[in-house]
Amino acid sequence: MDIIDTIIDRLMIIRTTQEIEKYNKALTITFLSMFPYQSEQGDIIEKMFRKYSEEHTVKEWYESLFKIKIVKKC
Repeated sequence: MDIIDTIIDRLMIIRTTQEIEKYNKALTITFLSMFPYQSEQGDIIEKMFRKYSEEHTVKEWYESLFKIKIVKKC
């Protein structure tokens, strides 16, 4: 769960400092900053986070300027 929190923190920083409104673009930049080269660990973490994002309201949270909570989708 710590890595999920780290990625979410970095998404907040990207949204705040770079003002990137598109979730997918911000997520790509986040992963590129965390893993600037091809790595097996980076691929695993990205897949894990994308699965988490599909199951939770991460995109909605990001695009709402963090006003809604991240919750599990029904």
